[in-house]
Amino acid sequence: MPWPGRGETYLDWDTNEKKLVPMPIPERITEILAAGDIPLSNGWYIVKSTRNVGRVTVSGDVHLILADGCELTARTSIEVSSGSSLTIYAQSDSGSRGKLTATGAEYCAGIGGGDGDAGGTIAITSGQVTATGQDGGKDIGIGNDTTPGENDSVFIDDNATVKNESGKDLSHDPDIIIIHRPDNSKWEFDDTGHWHPCFGCNNPQHRTKPVAHSGGASDCINKAVCDECGQPYGEEHDWSAWKSNNDGTHTRACTRGCGADETESCTSTGTATCDVPQTCTKCGYHMGDKLNHSWGEWKSNNNGTHTRACTRGCGVAEEKSCTPALRGQKDPTTDTEGYTGDLVCTLCGWLQKKGQAIPKLPAPREPGGSSGDCESIYHHENLSQGGVVLSGDRIHENARLTVTKDRLHDGGTCSDCDQIRQWQQQGRVIAIYDVSLDDGFRETVTITFPVPGQYNGKTLAIAHCLKGKLEIYETTIQNSKAKVTVDSLSPFVILTGDPAKENPETGGVLPADVPATTEIHTPAAPPETEETTPDAGEPENRASQAAEPAQAASIRQEGAKKAGGGAGIIAILAVLAAVACGGIWFWKRKRSV
Repeated sequence: MPWPGRGETYLDWDTNEKKLVPMPIPERITEILAAGDIPLSNGWYIVKSTRNVGRVTVSGDVHLILADGCELTARTSIEVSSGSSLTIYAQSDSGSRGKLTATGAEYCAGIGGGDGDAGGTIAITSGQVTATGQDGGKDIGIGNDTTPGENDSVFIDDNATVKNESGKDLSHDPDIIIIHRPDNSKWEFDDTGHWHPCFGCNNPQHRTKPVAHSGGASDCINKAVCDECGQPYGEEHDWSAWKSNNDGTHTRACTRGCGADETESCTSTGTATCDVPQTCTKCGYHMGDKLNHSWGEWKSNNNGTHTRACTRGCGVAEEKSCTPALRGQKDPTTDTEGYTGDLVCTLCGWLQKKGQAIPKLPAPREPGGSSGDCESIYHHENLSQGGVVLSGDRIHENARLTVTKDRLHDGGTCSDCDQIRQWQQQGRVIAIYDVSLDDGFRETVTITFPVPGQYNGKTLAIAHCLKGKLEIYETTIQNSKAKVTVDSLSPFVILTGDPAKENPETGGVLPADVPATTEIHTPAAPPETEETTPDAGEPENRASQAAEPAQAASIRQEGAKKAGGGAGIIAILAVLAAVACGGIWFWKRKRSV
């Protein structure tokens, strides 16, 4: 029946005050007096005495106040259907707080869903509550054999005493669904900000949004202290920007004054005139802290006082080595040149090494040669660019050589090129050349690289990156040139190393830390054959090409002996020509970088 409820209060959560506060009990609230099953629909209800009822069925938005000294017992559940809500309040937080006991019917929650039904939204802000589920139904929450609805949840405030009939505390029971709200009485923080944790769990998803620390000031000895949460934050020093030393290092220093100042009444001397004002006697001042002050000039406050401030930095500085990175790289196109990129320090901007232009890509052209003639478009060619010479007997007649210095595969995309960069930092790299042809070649080509004269007679290493395998060839430097014969093109690196690891037999060195996927090729001894004079129709530089691989030369020599000299050689060459014209060949295309 309706109850006036005038002049009395109950405890409710104030979102502004972040605490429970007394609120007036609504007028014309309904008092529960029945003894059987009770349906509660939208509205406010109060229990003011001891009541023993059967099942309480909640539908809509229901608010229930437990008056001081009352006790409500629901023998067969307080059923809250999914989509409905029940909020339970105490009248006060005194020792006579109202009590509620709810025991679930078969397969039902004590407060919440029935058999196979999800509970709605349940909030217990205060009071003494005992809730016990049956046969799989939760003490508070869902019934047996079901899952909560999208908006179904349980909120239990710290001011409420909630347990089951066995005495188990349900206020933070992981077996029921808990509404999460921030605990505004607690702070959590890190070096950059602070937040309120969830009062019911430690899940970061339920905390408040982090807010940056603010306030306070560091003093070159201590960090600033946040005015709101009291956590030290930031750095002790006010660092300047990094400044290059132009020697591979950079420096930054603390630029903050120590923060001390002082004010005193002026002590004048002399007599003021229209041209000269009275002057003030000034004295030194020492604060007795850890830093001696370097006082600036006195400045008038135009009120009979003057002020000076400490302008000295705290004197702390630090130095680090530059960290170069490639900047401004650009791939060439048929219309524009590319750029290898500059090596620039990421912190201070020091230019360690300037890049180079990459020539434009050649315009696409139709292949030359006669249609259907598989060999007519391949000839002996000598191609050169930037001191690098590429030669071979089976190079496409339209092939154009492109040589780009100091270009490797992009960092992080090729472990072999990353290894080469490590050698470069260790001072082992003499030169880097990315070599490519815009039309193909067959079998092998010989590449001649320029090398400083100081390496003549030394055995150096030429590393060939195949983006998955690193091939290393040993080569003896003659006439300031290094030669290598390969069957594919990509970045080539001429290497030396630490003189302490020099090979006493060759006078050269190989890197000591080559990867496990590396193949190392050493020069084979040349076959013992008679010297021959090139035919007049062959190109002039044919005789200067690199020797064929030892295995192929050995095969030809053995075949010549078995066939009886020149006739056997002619027969072998005829077989090779037939196989080539039959289409068993491969085309080495320009490797993309």
